[in-house]
Amino acid sequence: MKELTHVETAALGCPVERSSTLFASGGLRATIRRGITQLKSLPPILAATLREIFDESAYARFLKQRQLVSSRAAYAAFRQEHEVAKAHRPRCC
Repeated sequence: MKELTHVETAALGCPVERSSTLFASGGLRATIRRGITQLKSLPPILAATLREIFDESAYARFLKQRQLVSSRAAYAAFRQEHEVAKAHRPRCC
């Protein structure tokens, strides 16, 4: 069970409890630093997500599997294969 520390009172007779988890691991500054570090990792994750959404990653995998360089013909082949695969997927509703 986690231990709570009583600090000040909000109203007479009503203690305000502060969880020790935020402050126990190095204080508020350390918590803020960890948050900033996590935010710095967000742009690469967001970029990778967008590449997946807009098929850029799939196209890169297509080129790598077939040992092709990016060109209009290669992209046309990728789109054709993608459309054929899409047509064979089961549809819902």
